[in-house]
Amino acid sequence: MKAKLHICLFFSLACSLVGSLFQFSPMIAPATANSSTFTKLNAKRNFIGTFLLAPGNRDNAIARRAVAEPIANAPQNISSGGQLSKKPLVFVLMGQSNACGAADIQDTQEYLTQHPNIRKYIQSTSNSGEKFTQTLVPFCEQWKDNSDGKASLMNSFLQRMVQQFPQQKFDVLNCSIPGSSIQSYKKGTVVNMNFYGNDFQTGDSNIYEHCVRRTREVLNQGGGTLAGVLFHQGESDNAASYWKPAVENVVLNFRQDLDSNVPFIFGHLVPVPQYEDHNQIIDSLENTSNLIGVVSSQGLSYQSDNIHFDEQGSLGLGYRYAEEMLKFLRNEEDISNTQSKK
Repeated sequence: MKAKLHICLFFSLACSLVGSLFQFSPMIAPATANSSTFTKLNAKRNFIGTFLLAPGNRDNAIARRAVAEPIANAPQNISSGGQLSKKPLVFVLMGQSNACGAADIQDTQEYLTQHPNIRKYIQSTSNSGEKFTQTLVPFCEQWKDNSDGKASLMNSFLQRMVQQFPQQKFDVLNCSIPGSSIQSYKKGTVVNMNFYGNDFQTGDSNIYEHCVRRTREVLNQGGGTLAGVLFHQGESDNAASYWKPAVENVVLNFRQDLDSNVPFIFGHLVPVPQYEDHNQIIDSLENTSNLIGVVSSQGLSYQSDNIHFDEQGSLGLGYRYAEEMLKFLRNEEDISNTQSKK
């Protein structure tokens, strides 16, 4: 009898030790019309139902698994399914290369390549090329050096959104330009709209004007409601004294020009010493205005250049943007009541 008790105690202790090393996650497929991508992705994630969370990959693993988990701390007026608005929710991506994505996509099967409830407004170097499409990968059109494109934080952001709101329609657009300085977003200035060989023949004087014009077109053509801006920029202006006031002006001007007190989410640059000061400046943005959120990059992986996130780091960043944005999303009535600027 004692021997059996010892054996039971041994197995109980062994199971506890194994449980501390492995994270069990049930396979959850979002209730969408096109869930094959999610099914394949979750099958990869849940091999024997586990993730090995070693210190070096714990944060990335949690971030990649996040799309298969419900939001535990969502506001009370956000349902765990369904939709927020009968109109499409419009999300805008602004920034430079880490917004657009700088790491090669290794396997498009791990991405939401298209979804019946999501339309992307194509960013083109000519007005005639700007149109809606349901092709979401690659999300940004600037990079042409590989067939599958780059991993943008918007890819995982949208995965999280459709998991949370499977019946909601979304219209999204990219306004980010790789290598661009915040000074290119100054309203009323004229800059050379020629970035990485893309000579923009759109009539826009600067990136800010480029983004405002295109956002208006999406709202007019799609009949949607402006729901949020994802902003990731700063590598070109690391810790510069002019960066914060310039960003504050972007927020103020954008809200005034679009007549909407739209939420802005800002993300840290890669977590390396050279960007510590700038990331502290980003943190301080939360105190400058209502409906501003900040996302940390701590624990996310990055490329050897110490500038760009790698594929998993970009995806992890997008999940964090989604979690932060969920704090500000409101139902259709609340959105309508906040469309006028404050």
